[in-house]
Amino acid sequence: MAPEAVRRKIGRLEASGAIQGEQVWDKQTHWHVNHVGDGKVGKWRDVLTDEQAREILARTRAYCERFGYWSGPAQAEPTAAAERTVAPSAKRYVRLKEFPPSSEVFNTPTADYLAARDSTLVPATYKITTDADGFILPASGGAAHGRRIIILGDSVVEGMFANPEDRFCSRLEEKLRAELGEAITVLNAGYSGATSLHSFNVFLNKIIPLKPDAVILMTGIVDVDVAHLEKSFWSRDCWIEPIIDVGVANSWRDGQTRPAPSFDDRERMLAMFTRASELFGVPLWYATVPHRQAFSGEYVAKAFKDRAEFDRQVRVRKEMNEATRRAATAAGQPLFDLEAELAGRSDIFYDMFHANPAGGEAVADAFMAQGLARAMGSGRPATAPITGGAALRRPSALELDEVGEIHLINLDRSVERLARFHDRNPHLQRVTRISAVDGRLVDRRQLVADGVITESLPYEAGALGCAMSHIGLWRKAVREHRRITIFEDDAVSSDHFYEETRRVLSEIPENWDLVQWGYIYNPLFIWVDLGVAKARLRFYDDRYQGRSDQFQRDRNPPRPLKLAHSFGTQAYSVSPRGAQALLDQLLPLSGKLVTFPGAGVTNEDSGIDVAMCACYESMKAFICVPPLIVQDDQIVSDRMVTNKNQVDA
Repeated sequence: MAPEAVRRKIGRLEASGAIQGEQVWDKQTHWHVNHVGDGKVGKWRDVLTDEQAREILARTRAYCERFGYWSGPAQAEPTAAAERTVAPSAKRYVRLKEFPPSSEVFNTPTADYLAARDSTLVPATYKITTDADGFILPASGGAAHGRRIIILGDSVVEGMFANPEDRFCSRLEEKLRAELGEAITVLNAGYSGATSLHSFNVFLNKIIPLKPDAVILMTGIVDVDVAHLEKSFWSRDCWIEPIIDVGVANSWRDGQTRPAPSFDDRERMLAMFTRASELFGVPLWYATVPHRQAFSGEYVAKAFKDRAEFDRQVRVRKEMNEATRRAATAAGQPLFDLEAELAGRSDIFYDMFHANPAGGEAVADAFMAQGLARAMGSGRPATAPITGGAALRRPSALELDEVGEIHLINLDRSVERLARFHDRNPHLQRVTRISAVDGRLVDRRQLVADGVITESLPYEAGALGCAMSHIGLWRKAVREHRRITIFEDDAVSSDHFYEETRRVLSEIPENWDLVQWGYIYNPLFIWVDLGVAKARLRFYDDRYQGRSDQFQRDRNPPRPLKLAHSFGTQAYSVSPRGAQALLDQLLPLSGKLVTFPGAGVTNEDSGIDVAMCACYESMKAFICVPPLIVQDDQIVSDRMVTNKNQVDA
C-alpha cells in the first residue's frame, strides 16, 4: 500500500479503462486518477470538517484502522456498561447532522449489506447532490424555485441507496407540479442516523431562516433506538450523541437500556417543533413512518428465524408512530398517516423500512392521497384523507390493522384458484387462508339439530358450503371481538386497496357494522339509502369487462354510501357487532322470501348474499361506490361447480 505501488496500480486501471479522470473510479477500492496526489498522509484533516471526519470514521472504523486513518485507541471497543471517557478538548460542537453544501456524495452498498436485503436493492453507486444549504436536491436538480417544501427526517427520507429520481421527494415534486400546474420544489433534509433532537437542531439553525412554505417532519426510526436508552437523546452513543468533542473519535455504543422503551421524550421533542413553528411562523406538518408489517417475503426469510423478533420490531415502530399521532393531535397539528396508508404494502421496502423504487412511488402517492396538493392550496392538509367534504374521523391503528388482514375463503381442492388469487393480487400481503366448507360433505341433519338451518332450506350444496364458510367467520369476529375482512378466492383487488379502504373508513362512523368492498353490480343492481330518499343504482357501459388487470391499475376513488341491498359476497369487512346482528337475524337459515321494502322487489333466498339483504337496513352497513373488488371473470364460481358435481353424482 505504499504510495508508489498505488500509483502503479492506478496506472494499470487507467490503461484498462476501469477508471477515467476523477469521474469514473474503481468500484472496489474507490481509487481514481490523482488518488495519491502529493502523498501527504493525514491531508483529510485539512479538507474535511470535524463532523464529516467523525461520520466517516464512525462508518468505516475497520478500514481506517487497517490503513492508519483511525485516531482512536487500538484496543477493543469499551464494553457497553462502561461509558467512554473523553480527554479535555478545547472545542465542543452541537451536532448538526447535515450534508456539505453544493456537493456530490456517492454511496455504494457493500456485498454484505446487499446480501442481507432483498433483491429490490441492486448493486450500484448512488448519487446525492446537495444545494447551497446542504439539502438533497430532487431529480429535477438546480436551485429551488417557486414554492418550497422541506421534508425533514432520517435515512427513510434521505434514501441513501436510491437513485435521485426514485427518492420519494423527487416523485412527490413531480406529482405536485403536475397536479397544481406550478413550480414547486421538494427539498430532502433527511440524514441517516438523525434523531428528532438532531432534526430539531437542523430545523432551528437551517430551516427556519429560509421560511419555506411548509416543513414535513417524518422522523422516528432512530428514535426507536433512543427510546430504549436510559439517557435518551443525550446518550454519548457514537450515533446518538448531540454534542461532539473535536478531534476525538467516538466508537462507543450505549448498552444502558430501559426495561421497556419510552417515547415520552420523543413527544416532548415534537412539542418543541410545534412551538418553534408557531413562534417563527413556519408551517409544520407531521408524517408517520411507513414500515414493513407483514411477516412474508424475501427479506423476512433472510432476516428473521422466527416471528417473535419480527413482531417485536413492528410493535415498537407502531408505538413510535402512535407517539407522533398523539403529539399531532394534542397540538392540533396536521398529520399525514403514511404508516396506516401503506400498512398492507411489503413490496415497497428492501428491508424493514427503507424504500425501494416502488416504495418511492408509493410514499409519494400516499402523500397525494392524503391531500398534500390541496394543502399547498389551502395552507393546511386534512387531518385524515378525504374524498370531497370533510373527513369524519381518523381511523385508529387497531381498526386499520384488523381490516387490513384478509381472511380468504378457499376450498382445499381449489389449489389452482388459490394460486391464481395470489398471482392476481400480489399487493395483498396480509392474507390468511380459511379452509372453505365443502357443501357436499355437510351433515344437513346436524345443522338442523344445531339450529343453523331449517329442514326446508333450499340451498344447493355450493350455496350451503358458501354460507357456512361466511357464518364461521362471523362467529370468529364475535368470539375474538375483532373486525374481520372476508374475501372469496375469485376476488380481483384494486392495487390501491389499502390506501382507499383507509379513505372510506375515515368517512363512516367509528361504530360501523359492515362495509362492502366488492359486489355484483353488472347486470344486477345495488340499492342505497341517500338520506333524503333511497335509490336503485343500475350500472352500464362496464369499462373493465374482460379487463380486470386495467381495473387493478387504475385509481377510482370510492365513496361510502349507506347500503340497503346488494348481491355478492366477494369482499367485505364486518365488525363484532355486525357479525352478531347477522347471526341473530339470519339463523336458522330457512329460505324464506326476502323483500326489499319500498322497492317492489321480492327475491327467493337462494344463497347467503340474498339472505343478508334482509339485514342491511337495520345495520350500520355501507357500500363503497365504485367497488374496490371485482370478480375474476376468467374463472367459474366454485359454488356453481359444486352444485353441478352434486347433480352429476
